[in-house]
Amino acid sequence: TGALFFIDRLYGGEDKKRQWLERILPQPLSESAKLSTIYTKKANDYQEAGVVLINKAKRIKSMLSICLVNTLPLRDELHNYTHGDKESYWLGFEMAMEPYSMMTTPGGCIGTDREFEGDHREYEKVCGRPAHFDRLGRLMWFNDGV
Repeated sequence: TGALFFIDRLYGGEDKKRQWLERILPQPLSESAKLSTIYTKKANDYQEAGVVLINKAKRIKSMLSICLVNTLPLRDELHNYTHGDKESYWLGFEMAMEPYSMMTTPGGCIGTDREFEGDHREYEKVCGRPAHFDRLGRLMWFNDGV
């Protein structure tokens, strides 16, 4: 397809984000957009933006669309519904109506977050840095600070 993106960790899911997608994306919505974790309300985020693979020569129209949604005033609206520029990659492809591929498995995590109060551990939760695995389940990439 000329682009490969990775699904972010799954958490949350809001109807207002689904409505936002329906408002900004070309109609009728593509099957790819309908499968997004934002549209299906499985998560508040869809794309992990720490790693993207794009054939810029093949997908220049989408690259220009990504640039456009990251300029004012569109960037303000994007950031109002997302965490920074992370969703702008797949949204740019949707707006340019060009194909892209998304890894079918969501990202995982490496590590845990531990909160301490004095010498006593208050709580521990699974969190840590985003990680992505290949189709065989081998660690392929992880985001900083491990």
